[in-house]
Amino acid sequence: MRRFRLRPRTWIALGVVGVVAAALSVAGYAYFTSSGSGSGTATVGSSGGWSVAVTSPSGGPLFPGSGSEQFNYTVTNTGSGPAALGSVVYQVNPNWSQGACNASDFSIDGAAAGSPFTENWSNTVVPGGGSVSWNFTVTMVDNGQNQNDCQGQSVPVQVIAS
Repeated sequence: MRRFRLRPRTWIALGVVGVVAAALSVAGYAYFTSSGSGSGTATVGSSGGWSVAVTSPSGGPLFPGSGSEQFNYTVTNTGSGPAALGSVVYQVNPNWSQGACNASDFSIDGAAAGSPFTENWSNTVVPGGGSVSWNFTVTMVDNGQNQNDCQGQSVPVQVIAS
């Protein structure tokens, strides 16, 4: 029977393979335990507010008890995140007057003369940079008095979003 002999190079190669295998098997099972902690912060966005654009009216002219002018408006969320639009209030500027002509000579969308009208948007969610649009109508009421001071006036309306 013949004996199987390995050359010295082969023995060296087998030895290196054995050492590497042993090292990998130990490395695969060896580990350290430790604990640690850390902290960080999250940035919460803030409301950017609302921007309101009102178009020039269409219709008119206004006379006591007749005629109407329609205004269109757009409310834009100026923030980067979504915001809830609760309501939009339309009114003739309550601080405006020209002689005896003032906000009480006008009605908005059928509200009592001189009173603001509130459009309920029921917390409609408007995305950041998004907008909603609607319209309202202004009429001049016939109050049974001399309304000559209203002739030729530009009546200032306000649209307030919240």
